[in-house]
Amino acid sequence: MNLVLNSKYLVLLLSSLIFLEVSLPHVAGLKSTYLIMIALLAVIAIPAINNFRQLKLKSFSFWLVALMVIYFLFCLSSVFWSVTKFSTVVHSLLYLITLFFILGACKYDSEKTIDIFQRIAVFCMTASWLALIINPTFALQQKGMWRLRGIFYHEFELGFIAAVVVIICAIRWVKNDVKQRYKSALNFYIIAGFSMATLLATQTRTLLAYTVICVGIAVLFYSKGKKRLSSIFLVGLTLSLLFVFQGNIAATYDRGASDSTLSGRILIWERTLALTKNNELLGHGFGSFTDKKFDVFFTGNYRPPHAHNTWIMSYFETGLVGVSILSLFLVLQLLFGIVLSRRMGTPSYGFFMSLLATMIGATSLIYGGKVAALSLIPLLLLLQQSRELGIGVFDKKRRGG
Repeated sequence: MNLVLNSKYLVLLLSSLIFLEVSLPHVAGLKSTYLIMIALLAVIAIPAINNFRQLKLKSFSFWLVALMVIYFLFCLSSVFWSVTKFSTVVHSLLYLITLFFILGACKYDSEKTIDIFQRIAVFCMTASWLALIINPTFALQQKGMWRLRGIFYHEFELGFIAAVVVIICAIRWVKNDVKQRYKSALNFYIIAGFSMATLLATQTRTLLAYTVICVGIAVLFYSKGKKRLSSIFLVGLTLSLLFVFQGNIAATYDRGASDSTLSGRILIWERTLALTKNNELLGHGFGSFTDKKFDVFFTGNYRPPHAHNTWIMSYFETGLVGVSILSLFLVLQLLFGIVLSRRMGTPSYGFFMSLLATMIGATSLIYGGKVAALSLIPLLLLLQQSRELGIGVFDKKRRGG
């Protein structure tokens, strides 16, 4: 019975976060997916409260969560100087509510969490390919070249759930968990190959590069014996093929004149930073980037939904104070992941998701803006694995807790 309840909690929590990025109409100026998210979370409100009451955080785990709470509270307090007070309150509270439910899931098994995330991700990827067959105009992001976005608002959202599954597969291969988790090697290779094909179809170049870095670190640093030798061979073979076919690869992913500005990102960064002058300390208010008063500063055919950089976005909305708190959290989260990986002797899911999400922040956005699917899942996995090791997250009912 407890196993069923645990699965239900995790399914609804992770679904609410992943489906947050699905392309659905807006209601009263907000994504309708926010309403779906609240409805799904409401179903698990009682177990979340019970789980939260039993939770006890110590040392590194406590400070990690405390920094996240401080950051979200600061975002909420920015309502006093925000140019978009309604948006500030709504998105700050959404983050605080989501964090509460994340903490309520700390008592559950990290491997079970990964299994459920992977199933939901595979479902979304399959639905995205089916959308391409049924309605190509909807499923493809037209930007001078086709990019698969499927059921999501943007190809990036589809790309990052595919990237996470690729990294999960790499970690499980290193841990020798393939047969235990996938029942057969064939299932494993189908899921890994399908996820990689989906990531390539999104044509998100930087995301592909970050994924390769994460997979490379996982297999080179944590594989042992014959697997390490085969990992070195595969990495060498991959680099050799990239060198031989670099011309073809460059032609496939070429963006033409936009490459000189990182697909327009440099221009967005410059204008965002210019807009932050005279608001350096506190910013314009959390959730304010898309306010209409700033539209005039982004001329042309594209009005960016965010600053395409975690730190520039946070600086714009929450100033030096907010970006400093967020940066400290990101550093501590990565350090915590490294500590857990060393304690376990195997790669930590939480660390590699944190690493991926942090690297994404260089050219896109996971942290620093409105609620994103991947923003709090790394924290959940780190806290779950910390609890399993008994080094920071405890159940108050346990002896010593």
